[in-house]
Amino acid sequence: MGCDIHLHTEVKIKDTWHHHGHPYIPRSYMLFAKMANVRNHNRGVHIAYPLKPHEGLPGDLTYLTQCYYNWDDKQAHIHHVGWLDGAQINELSRWFESEDRGEYEAFETLFDYVFDNGWFDAASMIGTGVIDVRFIFWFDN
Repeated sequence: MGCDIHLHTEVKIKDTWHHHGHPYIPRSYMLFAKMANVRNHNRGVHIAYPLKPHEGLPGDLTYLTQCYYNWDDKQAHIHHVGWLDGAQINELSRWFESEDRGEYEAFETLFDYVFDNGWFDAASMIGTGVIDVRFIFWFDN
């Protein structure tokens, strides 16, 4: 049985988080292993040193992401619920770009752009009002 990720991007403008997107992430166990220690084995050997995601859902989750989560929770067996903050996303991006990712796209196109020219660099944020970004995710089998 395969494992899939459900991922939502949220951006913080001033003091409020806003739902930004719900990109389709193709099944990649190497990526899942790095993000959340999911399917992190190949014949008993770890395939990636995982980031330490924040566990569970953040207390200030956006309404739209909460609706998706509630619907998925009723439809499928979900597990490894967590989130990555902006610093962890940058770390994931550096790792992703250094890996042989086969047919997978560049990090920005895989996860949806937050800004036209990239994820979360200071130059792209000038004048946007965005002060932070995060990934909210869960997996199902």
